[in-house]
Amino acid sequence: MLALVPLLATGLTLADVPSVEPATPLAQTLITTNPLNLIISFVDVEVEQSISGSWSLFGSAGYSLNDGASDLIVGTAGPVVALGAHWYPAGLGPRGFFFAPQAHLFLSTYYGPMPGGGLTAGYNVIAGPFVISPGLGVNVLIGPRGYPWVLPAARVNLGIAI
Repeated sequence: MLALVPLLATGLTLADVPSVEPATPLAQTLITTNPLNLIISFVDVEVEQSISGSWSLFGSAGYSLNDGASDLIVGTAGPVVALGAHWYPAGLGPRGFFFAPQAHLFLSTYYGPMPGGGLTAGYNVIAGPFVISPGLGVNVLIGPRGYPWVLPAARVNLGIAI
């Protein structure tokens, strides 16, 4: 109430004080897919949710369509789920450079369950509602008989920011 005293003393009213519009909020949720995965007969969708300027959590679900007859990786059809985090060192998340540690589970129709993990370095560019997110990384799956499968990873995720 005391804050209104200077207004009353000058004859101004609250209607005379210009309002300050809040800045447009940054996108906090990204929904993307990686079209490069189609080269190896894999489809996926990733959802990233910011929890601060430096961190976001993500989950992805996909399906490998490799039937083992004509594809690059023999006998690896089945669903894949992954959970992880994106760390934005500059604190501008979900925009800019990030590191993304992750854990995943591949349910191969031929080999059975194959747990694993990975690390990706990438960069999110958000232009209006559109997202492009290129990056490189490595994934490791624990294959049959406990042998690790080390797989390079490339992403050029495309999607929307909401």
